[in-house]
Amino acid sequence: MRPAWMGRVRIRSVLSREGATMTEQKLLTVRDEAIAWHLRLKEGSTEDWDAFMAWLEADPARSDAYDEVKFADAAITAEMVPAAAIPVAAILGAAIPDAANDEGEAGWRPAHGRWRWATALAAIAAIFLIGLISIQSFTRGASKYEVATGPGERRTIALGTGDSFMLNGDTRLILDPSDPRSAEIAAGEATFVIRHDEARPFVVTAGRHRVIDVGTVFNVARDDRRFAVEVIEGAVAYRRAGTDVALSAGQTLETGDDPGAGVRTGRRRPEEMAGWRRGRLSYSAAPLERVARDLSRTLGTRVIVDPAVAALPFTGSLRVDRDARESVDTLAATLDLRVRRAGDGLRIEPGPGAPR
Repeated sequence: MRPAWMGRVRIRSVLSREGATMTEQKLLTVRDEAIAWHLRLKEGSTEDWDAFMAWLEADPARSDAYDEVKFADAAITAEMVPAAAIPVAAILGAAIPDAANDEGEAGWRPAHGRWRWATALAAIAAIFLIGLISIQSFTRGASKYEVATGPGERRTIALGTGDSFMLNGDTRLILDPSDPRSAEIAAGEATFVIRHDEARPFVVTAGRHRVIDVGTVFNVARDDRRFAVEVIEGAVAYRRAGTDVALSAGQTLETGDDPGAGVRTGRRRPEEMAGWRRGRLSYSAAPLERVARDLSRTLGTRVIVDPAVAALPFTGSLRVDRDARESVDTLAATLDLRVRRAGDGLRIEPGPGAPR
């Protein structure tokens, strides 16, 4: 049985406007916009992401259209589209959606004239055509696929079901088209905005950990040492063998990946949760080593901590919408430490007045 999203993708939607009704014309225009947003967000700034979310929320049809673009893109492998077939750099420069302007909530500007916009859409249409021809065999051969971000990169996955996922940097999310009510976070951090369905609750897995939504917005972080959940809105149920914890808005949970790791719950203001989405990370007595891992993921610059100061507790907020060195220097100065360049990263070391 085909996943539902496959039935909504139509070659005609991308390739042709001839003979379309007014309703169809609108859908085609929305898909054009979705394609352009898909291209823009590959190098998106914080302002781009804010503008994208405003565009997405203004019309339910936009979520469906963006869903189609994302899934079709994910289903196209290197074997389907040869690297030299389409000059991606030309496509990225061809047409970019503007944020809201006086002419409407989503303006458009051709980077080098209308023909470049048409060229971009034609190129994307060609990719869709190749991908859609091969999509059945792709789905049969590999039911799951991975959505990933590099360090410092962000990405949003918007599903036609009304659910969306926002991935922080250095994150790997595994999705299954045959089971749209589940996701696996292999590494990194993501915020899940879930439409509750009592008959089919959404489940996020991470190894032995399971987070089951009860109609909510929640943030999940996972690395090789730590698994954490923050409930921003609504409620979730956390489960693993022998453990079942109910969490509501404003509550947090933290545990390790070891079988015998304890589970700690706490409270935090929801507006401070998933602060990476707003360019600010907040902590209360967090080990410096953990803060450094968060900075590495969010800033895109490797931050290393000298073992002598790795356990120092940090309380405060850090701006992460600025130069990486500035953010790390601010952190180090708070604890009377120093920072030096170490290869392609930054190393935090004991300073003259650092506690021992």
